[in-house]
Amino acid sequence: VEERDDGIAAVHERGDFIVTGQVVGLPEVEAARTRFQFRVDDTPAMPEFLRGARLRLSWYDNDWSGEASRRHALKPGARWRLQLRLRAPRGLRNPGSLDAERSALAARTAATGYVREQQAAVRLAPPRGLHAWRDRLAGRIAAAVPGDASRYVRALALGDTRGLADHDWEQLRATGLTHLIAISGFHVGLVAGFFALLGSGLWRLLPGLGLLLPRPHAAAALA
Repeated sequence: VEERDDGIAAVHERGDFIVTGQVVGLPEVEAARTRFQFRVDDTPAMPEFLRGARLRLSWYDNDWSGEASRRHALKPGARWRLQLRLRAPRGLRNPGSLDAERSALAARTAATGYVREQQAAVRLAPPRGLHAWRDRLAGRIAAAVPGDASRYVRALALGDTRGLADHDWEQLRATGLTHLIAISGFHVGLVAGFFALLGSGLWRLLPGLGLLLPRPHAAAALA
């Protein structure tokens, strides 16, 4: 099969695939859908053309069903098994509009799609990692900082722009502050990398610290 330049073969478009992987980034919850990024596991159990791929997905409400949607259970860093319908990234060809293919290529997005069958969706592991930490901290900021300032603090401190509306971006552009939002995620990465290097250095210099950590069987016994 001849592969497309954007990473997914034409024969696979509109096909249904059951994949496992991890939610990356911060899901964007809207009125009738949740948009999120998903990293497929790089294992032999996955379809070869999807192994390790990054997908841009949507999970819609089930307007035709009385079953409550489970899309709100999506959390950054959690692992899921999902049934998806996929296609190559494409957009409108209108002059001056966003080039969806170029944006997908820059973001290394192999395909777009949506959750096909909610009954097949199973959470395999709870949230963990940097994105889960960002989500938890964003929740604490929202609870601690009242009023409209909360969404700006989350955007500047964590790169969490989910609370910013179009008029907020207009104000940021007017005040010349959009670059601070753009590099906030880079700052989070730098801080996380610093603490990772610090922890690794302490572990190497002071191996005795490992003796202070609870062993798995001891933790299980205490539980």
